[in-house]
Amino acid sequence: MECRLNVRALYAFASGQANKTRVSVVEENVRYDRAMIKRFASLAAVTCLSLAFAAHAQSRRVQPLDHGQDDREDIPPAKAAELGFHLSIAPGVYLPSDGSPAGFSLSASGRYGLDLGRWVISPGASLQLDLSDPSLLAVVPTVRVTFPIGIFGPFVQGGLGFAHVFGDFPASSPMYQAGGGFVFALQRWHLGLEVMYATAPDVGYSAWLIAPIIAY
Repeated sequence: MECRLNVRALYAFASGQANKTRVSVVEENVRYDRAMIKRFASLAAVTCLSLAFAAHAQSRRVQPLDHGQDDREDIPPAKAAELGFHLSIAPGVYLPSDGSPAGFSLSASGRYGLDLGRWVISPGASLQLDLSDPSLLAVVPTVRVTFPIGIFGPFVQGGLGFAHVFGDFPASSPMYQAGGGFVFALQRWHLGLEVMYATAPDVGYSAWLIAPIIAY
């Protein structure tokens, strides 16, 4: 009888310790997710301030008053389509470099184009979501350089930001992006294609992103 009681007591003690461990793990994951949300919010705030500064700097540029309209008409459509603030969305696929199955990726970005003569440089930010198991969310401040030729606007782009993997084992990492693409400047909407390479080394993420672009 005493042996049975000891076994029951030992089982109850072990169960209690296991429950405490589960609770502590859940609490730790909650604290970790809250910290990640704060980091994402801080990064988004910095990006918004950078865009606001770029817009303010562009608004202070002195434009000719006598023939400004004629100058505007001489600007290539692809260049005019990149100047100022623009939003774009890019639904596509990601192809892991380790040969894992491909998945769906969705990115949305905002940027502000500044006139540098033959080029347009556009500081901005990109929000990337990979719907996989586990899912990945990244916020990446970016810089795009466009080389407009008529209605054709090829560009190169790069950025450094922050990625977070959700799931049973959440983790975070710096994310690096580099790539390019092109856009055709239409009347109001602009269509194109982008190919980006993204890597987040601390979480083992490395993939090619291929997506059509719909910009406004």
